[in-house]
Amino acid sequence: DSYMHPYYSELPYMNVPVYIIPPCDGVELSLNFVFDGYADETTWEILDAEGEEVLSGGPYSQGQASASFVYCMEPGTYTFTVFDEYGDGLSYPKDGSVTLSAGGEVIFEAIGNFGGSATSTFTLE
Repeated sequence: DSYMHPYYSELPYMNVPVYIIPPCDGVELSLNFVFDGYADETTWEILDAEGEEVLSGGPYSQGQASASFVYCMEPGTYTFTVFDEYGDGLSYPKDGSVTLSAGGEVIFEAIGNFGGSATSTFTLE
């Protein structure tokens, strides 16, 4: 192996994985969570106009501080719902938040106690 890579041991950056994200042909949708302390109570889903699940996530690890996701979406109408199993939103022991953005604009935000769920319908063009 040293014959194939004579400088490998001297150049540790040569062992760094590179991830290439292809350009989005649709609309870039960003989902960001700041959890309250009980990320394991948080789940979410995005449904299309026909009520079919397109994306979903959670529950997350208890004690996890945050999570961020970026998705490439087709134009259309969708419904986003965030769920809290305990029913107090993202509010204990400190307020958290969930933010959904499309094309850099915030299209939904819930902070603190939103109860057992919060929902928003939005259209991507």
